[in-house]
Amino acid sequence: MNLFGVCDTAQKKGEANDFTVLQLWGQTFNNTIHLLDMVRGKYDAYELEQTFLSTWEKWQKFSELPPYGLYIEDKSSGIGIIQNLRQKTAIPVIPLQRAGYKNDDGITVKADKYSRALASCPYISSGRVQLPDDAHHPISSLVLSETSAFRADLKHRHDDICDCIFDASNIAFGNNSISSFFI
Repeated sequence: MNLFGVCDTAQKKGEANDFTVLQLWGQTFNNTIHLLDMVRGKYDAYELEQTFLSTWEKWQKFSELPPYGLYIEDKSSGIGIIQNLRQKTAIPVIPLQRAGYKNDDGITVKADKYSRALASCPYISSGRVQLPDDAHHPISSLVLSETSAFRADLKHRHDDICDCIFDASNIAFGNNSISSFFI
């Protein structure tokens, strides 16, 4: 099983602010991904770095082989944590650029959140994206709560867990852009 981490960082701790989410995924030989661990919280800059360090340390114990990489969204607070982790640690940080697709004119357009959700749907609906088996498991219940609230008009409250799931399916299934979904 290959392990990799996916992270969506937030900038502030306030009540109305987004969450930072770190997820550990395992990809099996039958090309299915399993959500093995998740950390979700609101952190200031120092707490965010400490959370990354302690989470990475914990993740190295999930398998004989450590995760091959830690994908972090390369914008906002993600930029700072990418730079800090690269400077201070040996963690294999991979800056994550969100997928795009080619329009009819052949120009690459950044995919919006809804388009990225649609690109993940075939993998999720075919059972290639797996949660812990028990729906009452703390990870599964958080994931199910947030994903069931996700709306096409993007008027849901939080989608940080969803973002990580979309990114994980994109990473795992080699879909570096979602053009194949739209063509």
